[in-house]
Amino acid sequence: MKNLLKESGSSDTGIDDGYVIMKNDGIITTFRRLGHVSRRQSLFLNNGNIVKVFPADMAILPCTIQSVGQREVVWRRIKDDEVLTIGKLVWSKDHRILVEYSQKDNDVTSWDLIIRHVRYEDAGMYECQLTSAEKITWHVELKVLGK
Repeated sequence: MKNLLKESGSSDTGIDDGYVIMKNDGIITTFRRLGHVSRRQSLFLNNGNIVKVFPADMAILPCTIQSVGQREVVWRRIKDDEVLTIGKLVWSKDHRILVEYSQKDNDVTSWDLIIRHVRYEDAGMYECQLTSAEKITWHVELKVLGK
């Protein structure tokens, strides 16, 4: 592993609650230490957050996550607060919407939102979210070209 950085601190209980951050080939992994047990935090591993397509084309909005754990991945359209997918289930009634799931590595999964036959009104911000008490999200903007 390359570039190992440890930041340590202690809580009121005397338990080490520091962070260990490892950078390996451009992917940053963060571990939070809880005593002798390390719990992996979920991370989005996407490179870009803007997708540009022409009308009638297919848009693929990426969402690759490390350490999903027992949580569900939810895609939603922000402008109308519409839930599109929950896990592998398509929640939207729009037949053009799909979710493509794939296992990339032991701990890395991809949950790409697919919109077939894109229309101008599909343009806007979309959110890939992990269900949890804290808000863990990744935003992707869809731009429909040619207007």
